Order: sequence, then C-alpha cells, then structure tokens
Amino acid sequence: MSVRLKIHPLLCQSTGLQETVDVEGTTVGECLRHLQRRFPDIRSKLFTEQGKLKAFIDVYINNRSTYPQGLDHPVVEGDELAIMLMLGGG
Repeated sequence: MSVRLKIHPLLCQSTGLQETVDVEGTTVGECLRHLQRRFPDIRSKLFTEQGKLKAFIDVYINNRSTYPQGLDHPVVEGDELAIMLMLGGG
C-alpha cells in the first residue's frame, strides 16, 4: 500500500532534494525501510546502529505523533507520514 512521506528539510539532502516521497508499507517501520532502500544515505540519519529510530526523530501520521508505537504503528492507504526532528536546548 502506498503512503506519502514528507521529508524534513534538513534530511532532503539524502533524498536528492525531494520533499515528499511515495513509499510502500503497512507500518511506519516498513515505510521507512522502503525509504532507505531507495535512498541508502538516509539510514544513518534516522536509525541507530541497532535499527531503532534515533531519539530526536519522530514520525507523524496525519499530523499525529506515532509515539509510543513508533515503527510498529500501522498505516493505511492514503495516510500522510512526516519525519520530524525534535530539537532541544535551552
């Protein structure tokens, strides 16, 4: 099933400057794996060595956070995913 994935502007360098990409999958994790197969350079920006999302990455489905399910969160045809970078500081 195809869903649209919005890429955070700071990650577009890894997608050939594409801001949106159509990906396949039934979960967030499957969709992100499809993205990294197409754009291998993005893997190190999104995932730890253990294959988990980095702590400052969040994925939204239709403007709602997938936390706490994360990579296991289901998606359906027509959903819109967005990769967000959580910034901290003070």
